[in-house]
Amino acid sequence: MSKDINFNIRKKDIEVLAKCPLCKSKNFKLISKIFNKNINFLSNSFCQNCSLIYKSSRPSLKWFLKNFKKRDKFQKQNNINPINLNTEKIRRLRYLKVSKFFQSLNLKGNLLDVGTGTGLGLLEFRKKNFYPEGIEPDISRSRVGKKKNLKISELNIEIFSSKKKYDVVTFVHSLEHLHNFKSALKKAIDMLKFDGYIYIEVPNLHFNNFGVDENLYLGHMYNFSEASLLNLKYFFEIEPIYRFYPDLEENNYSIAIMFKKTQKQIKKLKLRKLKLSLIKKKFFPNKLKNKKHITFDVELINDLSLTLKSSNIVFSNLYENYKQKKIFISKNQILKTKKISQIIKTEKKINIKRLKKIALKCNYKAYSK
Repeated sequence: MSKDINFNIRKKDIEVLAKCPLCKSKNFKLISKIFNKNINFLSNSFCQNCSLIYKSSRPSLKWFLKNFKKRDKFQKQNNINPINLNTEKIRRLRYLKVSKFFQSLNLKGNLLDVGTGTGLGLLEFRKKNFYPEGIEPDISRSRVGKKKNLKISELNIEIFSSKKKYDVVTFVHSLEHLHNFKSALKKAIDMLKFDGYIYIEVPNLHFNNFGVDENLYLGHMYNFSEASLLNLKYFFEIEPIYRFYPDLEENNYSIAIMFKKTQKQIKKLKLRKLKLSLIKKKFFPNKLKNKKHITFDVELINDLSLTLKSSNIVFSNLYENYKQKKIFISKNQILKTKKISQIIKTEKKINIKRLKKIALKCNYKAYSK
């Protein structure tokens, strides 16, 4: 039996943001502070100026890149397959829905998918008259697509370079993971053709089941709503054109906005603002909404997404955990991903035909100018 993996963190691994990374405002409210061995390695804050929710304390990008390699080595040594076949099937169907949406807008040409993961979604873009390529710094994901001869660069977008200009750049559940999403967006816009498009798809703050577990989401540097996405037009040379809900379950877990590159950014600020009461409703347990912010400890970090892989144990008694300001785990072992053959036998059978029918629908709303 393999030993558990543990991602150690030190004070020098933490970076602290003293102001909003988008609008540079210092008018923000602290939502939560998460500690590991007395180190405040995560803090969630809400900017009351532009409505962006962001990790104001977080591990550095260098720490993540180092631990991506550590995780990959651990998985190889212990014969752990990090790729879930059913998840990848569903992901590819979601890309089918997005590519169908692009086709309805008569888009084609060069496409760059930032944070492409295994890259299998690029196959759907290829079918819709695109010449797609991807960027993915996590080698355990990118190698899957490279085996299928997909063009994937194992880099961060900030250091990625290309001689070509792109017709479309996509951020499909990747923008919220980037440490410096502002510089990433600026780089993406610079790589676009004059009339090019940026498609941004993120988890939706207004999703009904958006819950307090988001406080612990180590992988999410930001949380977005439609309001905070629309506010991007005031900081970049882009104009929102369409709103799109890409989920196969049609539950609005995700929201996407298609932006078009413009000649100059919009100067007059009419920022859309969310209320603090809404943020507390989403991030705070019901019985603790009277608190200014919530604070608790995590005894170890054994996952690069949700800090604690055994999240079902953590969240089963969430209120009690917060009340005690501790998360006590009696057994905190990594959950191995089963081999693909076992996944097919043991997981719930997914109705791929039904999901494919949904993927062929593309309902979207145009923003009035």
